[in-house]
Formats: sequence, structure tokens, C-alpha cells
Amino acid sequence: MYHKNIDIVFVRTSAEVADPRLLREAKALVEHGYNVVVLSLDREARNGGWENSDGIVTKKLALKSPVDDFRIVFYYPIFWVWVFFNILSMKPWIIHACNLDAGVIGYVCRKLGLCRKFVFDIFDGFALSFIPPNRKLLLSAVHSVENRLFYEADGGIIPSAARAKFYKRFNRKRTVTILNSPPDCIKYLNDSDGSHQGFTVVYAGNIGLRRGLLQLVEATRDLHVNLILAGRVYDPNVLFECCKHRHVEYVGILSYIDALDLENRADCLAIFYEPSSVIHILAEPNKMYEAMMLGKPVVSNVKEGVVNKCGINIRYGDIDGLRKAIRFLKENPCLAHEMGLNGRRLYEKYYNWDIQRSKLVALYKDLLGEIRRH
Repeated sequence: MYHKNIDIVFVRTSAEVADPRLLREAKALVEHGYNVVVLSLDREARNGGWENSDGIVTKKLALKSPVDDFRIVFYYPIFWVWVFFNILSMKPWIIHACNLDAGVIGYVCRKLGLCRKFVFDIFDGFALSFIPPNRKLLLSAVHSVENRLFYEADGGIIPSAARAKFYKRFNRKRTVTILNSPPDCIKYLNDSDGSHQGFTVVYAGNIGLRRGLLQLVEATRDLHVNLILAGRVYDPNVLFECCKHRHVEYVGILSYIDALDLENRADCLAIFYEPSSVIHILAEPNKMYEAMMLGKPVVSNVKEGVVNKCGINIRYGDIDGLRKAIRFLKENPCLAHEMGLNGRRLYEKYYNWDIQRSKLVALYKDLLGEIRRH
């Protein structure tokens, strides 16, 4: 049991081990001296109860539930009840809810006076990310709820100003933009160990149909390169089709630091989103910022303005264009290295985690200051 007076409780409907944004935000606040607890949902029902990892105290509800399926909404009430009773017991100053599925219970607890402040952190807008554009009524309804919660929150956090413009809170109430930038940990990572000879392309993320993996495999099939995949499998058929090819290797689900190690040994990182929704235009992938931190060139169809400075922008599904881009990086190592260095310079100047952390800490100083003054 956790006995300290609790300043902040993070709420997230997924295991925090796979959530680098949550981990770095929680760690930043712990390092600043705040007492923080993370309440999360272990959808694989492996590790329920209390845990302390790297100074971050977590409590998980072990509940076998869908990972990438709309049926998860039927499990949310169970999680909300569990969070409610934990909040009732902990009596934190602030609830920091991550995404709409956690925002609902965070808002309810705030209205019931179980905490003093409610921070709504939109990692992924539910309407923009998960509702098909042709389901207009559902999309409008979900966005309306999310919009209302974001506006009512005492503090609003979002990963880009472009996304913030979709919410009425923008330019009316405090909206803090915290990018998906990783801490600068390159000096702690391993250099290439020589286990993969030749040019290596790495994709580390969700393994599913909408991430361009089948096209990536086809584009690299005759280039004499290594393609390494890592991440949670959402579509086993996609992984099966990928691993039919000798140049493809799947290394499983990695810890965050192991995934960074893998990316650090790559010659190129691949980042693709199917352009089927608005979120494709507004994508803020962690992997893009990791590539810049690591100084690795990318091939991608998102964040075109950034990619054009540190990699090659490719239209989604353009197998021939993707093949030419990877061949170009392989045959021009000096230019590929310069692209990576350009990304590193961008990270250091505009996107480094120290900038993001200072905004997060400033928000919490203000909120906790208001609480203590009253």
C-alpha cells in the first residue's frame, strides 16, 4: 500500500510500460519532488497490484480485455469504478487523465470533490484517431464529449498546437503543448554490435495493417537490406505475411529503452500512417522525435515539413517511391548521415525534452500553487 500524501494521480487505460509519453511526464514530476501514482489497466491481466519502477509508483487493474477492438468500451465502466474507489482512498490534489477514456472518470471525480484539480492530457484525440470519417454522427458525438471535458479541465495538455485548434479551449483557456519528444538518452545507448551486417531498416511500433508494413516489406525485398520489426501485434496476419520474407526479422515487444537501442543500431527508421483520417495529417509519432534525438534518417508519410529536413517523404502505398528512397539512403551513406544530423540539430534546438518538461512543471507549479493558496 502507498502511504504518502499524493500530489498527482495519472489515469490511463493501458499499461504504462508501453506508453513513453506517460512515463516521461510522470518521471519529470517525480524528479521535481512531487508524489505521483499511476493508475492503469493491464489488459493482458498479467501484473495487477502495486509496483515501483524507476521511482514511478503504479497500481494496475488486471482485467483481461481487448487491446485493439471497439469492445473495450464495455470494460471501461469496470475500470472507472476501480479508479473511483482508489481516488476515494488516495485523495490526491490533482488527477491527470490521459485521453478520453480516462478523462471521463477524472472529470467525475473532480465534480464530486475527490480531487482539487483535473488535468486532461489528450495523447490521441478519440474522434480524430479512432472514429471512421463516414460515421459522422458518432464522430460528432465523441468529439463533443472530448471537447467539453478538455474545456472544463483545470489544465489542458495536447501534443501539438495544430491539434489544439480542434478544441474550443484553444486561445480561451490555458492549453499547454507538450511534444512527444524523448529525453536525450543517446549517450546511454549501445552502439552497433555488428549482429546485423549491411544496411538495416527498423520499424518499431504497432504491427497492423494501417502502418504500411506490407508495402515496406515489398519495397525492401530485392534491396539486400535487413528489415527489423518490433512492437505489439494487432494483426497477426500482417506479421505472418511480413515474416515470410528472409530479409525480415521480428524481435517481439521491447521495453522502451530496448526499442531505442534497436533504433540506434539502424541505418534508417520507417514511420507510416494510413491516410484514412484527419489524425494522419496531425500525427505526432513518438518515433519521429526519437529518430531526431538519435540522429537517424527517416522515410515517412507524416510531418512532411520535418521529414524533408531529416529524411525522405513518401506517399503512403507508393512502393516504387519507397524502394527508391531506401536505395538512395543505402547508396549515399554520407547524405543519409547528414539527414540524421539535421534531425539531431532540430531536436536540440526545438524539440528536446528539457523544453517540454519545463512547460509541464510550470503548469503543475501553478495548479498546486493555487490549491495551497486556498
